[in-house]
Amino acid sequence: MEVLEAELWQLVDQRLDQVRRLPHDELLRRTAGEPEIELLGRPSGTFRRRTRVIVCPNDRLGITVRVDAEGRRRPAEGGIVITSTGALAPEWSLRDEPPRTNPFAFGPAATVAGLALCAVLLLVFFLLT
Repeated sequence: MEVLEAELWQLVDQRLDQVRRLPHDELLRRTAGEPEIELLGRPSGTFRRRTRVIVCPNDRLGITVRVDAEGRRRPAEGGIVITSTGALAPEWSLRDEPPRTNPFAFGPAATVAGLALCAVLLLVFFLLT
């Protein structure tokens, strides 16, 4: 990770934390308006930060923040869903969930079949070249 990329993600995380701590009424007011856009001057360059608050079902609010470095790097974007108290919505929290399984962990039969297929393809490639 480069320094500029780390700075982009730091700006995203800081803004999410700032907006999350605002009173619920202020957040509701921000849902009616346009996304808030800020230009931030830093020693490493100028950054554009866009903050949007949206209303979600079940008395939830979604906050998204996108920061870009004027086209020099892919933008960093983060978002959270919070309750009316400002806490993370429990359905979006990974705290009490079991860890997700590895989608690339195949059984022994599938692994042997994949290795056999690779060997056949390599053999065909070498025979044709």
